[in-house]
Amino acid sequence: MSENNINNSLSPDSKYVFFAAMHNSRSLYQLLRALHFKDSAIVTVSQYGLKVTVESSRCVQASAFIQKELFEEYSLKDESITFSINFTILLECLNIFGNAGDHLSSLRICYDGYGTPLILLLQENDVLTDCKIDTLEAENVVDFDFSSAHTVNKVVIKAEFLKEAFNELDGTSDYLKIVMSPNKPILKFSTYGTAGDIHVRIEYPNDMDDLTSNECTQTKAIKYKTSLLKPSLKPLLISQKVSIRTDERDILCLQYLVKMEDGQITFIEYYCSPSVDDEDIENSRLTVSSGFS
Repeated sequence: MSENNINNSLSPDSKYVFFAAMHNSRSLYQLLRALHFKDSAIVTVSQYGLKVTVESSRCVQASAFIQKELFEEYSLKDESITFSINFTILLECLNIFGNAGDHLSSLRICYDGYGTPLILLLQENDVLTDCKIDTLEAENVVDFDFSSAHTVNKVVIKAEFLKEAFNELDGTSDYLKIVMSPNKPILKFSTYGTAGDIHVRIEYPNDMDDLTSNECTQTKAIKYKTSLLKPSLKPLLISQKVSIRTDERDILCLQYLVKMEDGQITFIEYYCSPSVDDEDIENSRLTVSSGFS
């Protein structure tokens, strides 16, 4: 099929329920790769853009938001569409031309409704690749219902500094304890592993260059399983700032601000439920896990 025929068949005026196109598929690949800790993902298409969600054990959930403005073309005939897809295969297709070098791969996406495959057409120079990925009916995901009205504590910090703080912690600890407070130290991370008790404190105003906002209302310490938080490190590699929030239920919400290659801004959100283990945190020394290492 010629390039013109392909472009015509995948145009917004075609039969497809959903159609989108962008000049640089690499930015989309890099964004979605930061969510890849499970093989399956839920894709939601709306008039505002795409939302890709990955969930594990119904207590960890990550979502990337790709606003329609990030696409050069965007057309949706229904109010919204939701389907499940093999996330690993989707990423392999997006990266079919590789992720290095100065060459950009254009991308066209189309979907014709329930039960039909998601079609990706990638082009680099004169090479065209057509990928069809089977879709399934989407399973229900947990609604963490995290609203500003129920937020107890919130801190905004530079992503690079948060990554450095995590690197100082002990990866053999089963738990990470996060203390947030309106007073010094505003933010404290603690691990309890084979290397002993390790604490990383962020003060104020000494660390103001790294801590860009503090909206904490009370001092609160909450434990989270390290194994559940480990996937939250991947978005740090591509983000500029991170909003750390907890609510009345002690649910943790990490919102990552990501600047795409073209300068546009998008977000990744990561939710994690608190630990419900009643054992003393010192018992975590008995078990060695990969943690943050």
